Amino acid sequence: MSSIFNNMGIVKNNKLVLFDVLLFFTTCLSVVGFLSIRGVTNKCFFILLVISLFFFIKSVSYIKNNIDRPLFKELSIVILMLSLPTISVFVNHLAIGGWAYRYFDGPTRMLYSVLIMLFFIYKRINYSRIFYITVPLAIFATALEVYLHPGVLEQWGGRFATYFVDPNTFGVYSVALFGICLVQTLFSHRKIMLFYQIVGVIIAAWLVVGSGTRGSWIALPFVLVIWLFLYQKKYSNNIGYWVVFLLFVLFIGGIYFIPSLRERVVVGIMEISNWVKGVSIDSSPGIRLSMWKMSWQLFIHNPVFGYGDGGYIQYLSRPWFGSTATDVVKETIACCGPHNELLTNMLNSGIFGGVSVIGLFFVPLLFFLRNIFNKNNKISEASQIGLVYIVVLIVSSITGGVFHLKYLASFYGLTMAGLFAQIFSEKILMMQAKKIK
Repeated sequence: MSSIFNNMGIVKNNKLVLFDVLLFFTTCLSVVGFLSIRGVTNKCFFILLVISLFFFIKSVSYIKNNIDRPLFKELSIVILMLSLPTISVFVNHLAIGGWAYRYFDGPTRMLYSVLIMLFFIYKRINYSRIFYITVPLAIFATALEVYLHPGVLEQWGGRFATYFVDPNTFGVYSVALFGICLVQTLFSHRKIMLFYQIVGVIIAAWLVVGSGTRGSWIALPFVLVIWLFLYQKKYSNNIGYWVVFLLFVLFIGGIYFIPSLRERVVVGIMEISNWVKGVSIDSSPGIRLSMWKMSWQLFIHNPVFGYGDGGYIQYLSRPWFGSTATDVVKETIACCGPHNELLTNMLNSGIFGGVSVIGLFFVPLLFFLRNIFNKNNKISEASQIGLVYIVVLIVSSITGGVFHLKYLASFYGLTMAGLFAQIFSEKILMMQAKKIK
């Protein structure tokens, strides 16, 4: 079994068959069941964490003995990045009190993913190959879940969701899976695997449209631009432009022929225009815009440590806000937060919360951008997958939370651990090869 994983190129440092099997299937399941099976990503995360703790000393020893100073600096930056959410919550609690573990639950998953990353470096996990296998399966499983539970659609007014994933989160991560699958078509050298990825792209696009999540639709042009850029660098022909044009035409055609889709787009534009004019401001986009305005005003009044989780609610009656702060807006922000990842963390943990979110977004973004055209295919593939994933999160975070639930933090932690580990382990091997020469 261990030799099978080695031949597949997934687990290169394979010595214990039992752990290899458990590692492979647990990692795959964490992706396949992400949007379709409640709690599976969280459970898989902690199984991998326990295995990582078992190999912690070997992992640290391997890295210590094989890494050079420049690579160690890069690894330290990634570790700090994954630690920032926990640090920000700790500083906030230290300043305002109110200690409770539930506030650390999501942030510590990103911190714990450091241990998983170190273990993955030691095991030389090819995480892009795991995504190559599992992301289309995750899309198929999610589509099947939507099809088998029509009652969930009725609950959300016809918008796609699953029994534990609301339409907004569903839309954001459907776009992420769509983008990853689309980028993976560039790695598909066999026709059967190319067909496998293309089917995943088509079904994911259906899920994205069905979610009705306009905030996630904004990320679609960015995904297509990234894919076109990568395609042109690899093939230098006009086919990529035709593919993007076809997808654009299909989306425009969907707006024209599908009434619910057309309504979401046209009404959304009108509602934003009305908010700017000060008319009918309590629409769905209008409420979001008003909450962002309120959030910034709240942050200005307590920028250093923030208010804690929901601590800003008691200040909503203060005379700080303009006419857009209606009762509906105040009720919504008190109930569900400001629907913006950066502003939510700035309210909860002040400037430290803002820094943590910026770090989670832009450290991976810059790191992946630096490596998308690396001569080592494993480094470039991991970086290209990571780039499209993190760009979707950045764009989608403007209109909603992307880390606000535990399983989302777990998925982010595992994804970053796996992709960074693949890049670092390959760079270590390249460094060792240079020393031999």
